Amino acid sequence: MALFAGILLIGMELGSFSLSNAMQNSAALAASPWCGTIMVLVLLGAFTKSAQVPFHFWLPNAMEAPTPASAYLHSATMVKLGVYLLARFDLAFAQVPAFGTALIVFGGLTVLVASVRALSRTGYKAVLAQSTVSSLGVLVLLIGLEGPVPATATVGFMLAHALYKATLFFCAGTAIHATGRTSLVEINGLRRALPVTAVAAALAAVAMAGLPPTFSFIAKEYLFEAQLESGSGWFALVALVLGSAVFVAIAGIVSLRPFFLGRSREGAVHHGETPGLFLGPAVLATLGLLLGLLPGLAVAPLLGPAASALVGRALPVSPPSGMA
Repeated sequence: MALFAGILLIGMELGSFSLSNAMQNSAALAASPWCGTIMVLVLLGAFTKSAQVPFHFWLPNAMEAPTPASAYLHSATMVKLGVYLLARFDLAFAQVPAFGTALIVFGGLTVLVASVRALSRTGYKAVLAQSTVSSLGVLVLLIGLEGPVPATATVGFMLAHALYKATLFFCAGTAIHATGRTSLVEINGLRRALPVTAVAAALAAVAMAGLPPTFSFIAKEYLFEAQLESGSGWFALVALVLGSAVFVAIAGIVSLRPFFLGRSREGAVHHGETPGLFLGPAVLATLGLLLGLLPGLAVAPLLGPAASALVGRALPVSPPSGMA
């Protein structure tokens, strides 16, 4: 309702409900006496949709859904619609400095809060859900940064996150289905019973940690290059560094413990893996690896057009400077 009210006010002020028109008339929107109210309403709607502080509580509570729904909800379209909306409205509010500042502050707070909560959970899907909230905070923070590189970093991290997080949720679902247990403390040594799932989880964990040769390594390079280029200050830097460190820790927790540490107890595995269970995560994990080994498949064809749409002009996209 808040978002709908904000859109109605934009239409009344600009005489059009076209998003492209709002992006082209940012000066008129900034000069409107309703600008502050519109900005607050749009942020309120988008922050709630994408689980930003103080609305971060709903997303982990939605993990009760079946695993395929969780993979969709936590990694792909569902929660990222709010992030996408903020990215498209970034041009519309280009002349309102408070908009970018709000994104950096709330995105950074979300990263910090969700990172602490992720490390304090023991449920398999609960840890992944909290890490999703932290990832959404990273995306919102990136949108608030100035310059063309943050746009590339935003779409790059969005793609990388979708690939590895969906993989990890599918692997979690398979492990939970096989053992009947949901706590990471009670699941271990599944690599022999679920070998393909274990390999997919390992590849996704490497990607979540932002290590080469996965596509996530390229996305992470864009991320830090964006922060350095924008000169956004210490708060954004601390949030991004801490978030990256927590992602490494979570990657180990959700892959090493359930699959590679210890030995599964006698009779702990009730169901083996089937093609219907392991094909999804295997394909996604392999795709993340393939795009890392052959970045030309994604950088220009995918990231270029997407980043150009966010900045409103043709944006040549090349591999991060650290990889040139």
